[in-house]
Parts: sequence; C-alpha cells; structure tokens
Amino acid sequence: MNDGQRRIDQRDIPSFLPTWELLAMLAEECCELGQAALKVRRCLDDLNPTRMTFNEALAKLNEEWADVLLVIRQLNIIDQPLVYEIMKEKHDRWLKHLREHEKGETDHGQEN
Repeated sequence: MNDGQRRIDQRDIPSFLPTWELLAMLAEECCELGQAALKVRRCLDDLNPTRMTFNEALAKLNEEWADVLLVIRQLNIIDQPLVYEIMKEKHDRWLKHLREHEKGETDHGQEN
C-alpha cells in the first residue's frame, strides 16, 4: 500500500487537538469549500471572469472537499448511517421539487 492509499487513522489528530478545535477547523474548511465551489461556477461562464482555469478551480474544489472529509473523519462524532438516511430523504425531496417545477406545479412561495 502506497502513501496515497494508506488508511487514515481516526484517532491520530484528536490526540493533538480537542473536539472544539476540530469543529472550528471544520467550519473554516467548509467556508473554503464554498469559495472553491463559487470559483468553479465563475469558470463556467464569462459573466464574472477569473484568472483561474476550470481545471485549476476543479482541483481546488477537490482539495477543499478532501479537507472537509478529513476533518469530519477525525471528529468521529458523525453518525454515518443517520447521515446517509438524511441524504436519501433530502435527495428524494429535491428530486420531487425539480419534477414539480418541470411540470409547472410549484409557485416558488408566490401567492396565488
């Protein structure tokens, strides 16, 4: 197994940093992930150009996603089965909303 495939130990970082510091780091990394996503979005059109190429922006998005996942794994307080159940429910609700919108069945909060 090479270094890139090495299993990440969930106990090594928390032996140095308390939970509250990991939570602060998670918030920071989530903000950076949001910024990276916005940069990719800017690369998709010329409305608000950026000097970063699409591939550079995508690489940054992947890097920030990895940072978020790393911190979450180190926290070891996330209930993965619960998270997957929530994701399924949200996916189904999102898809239902998109289908309703496509059929013109939603009013987007506007009064009738």
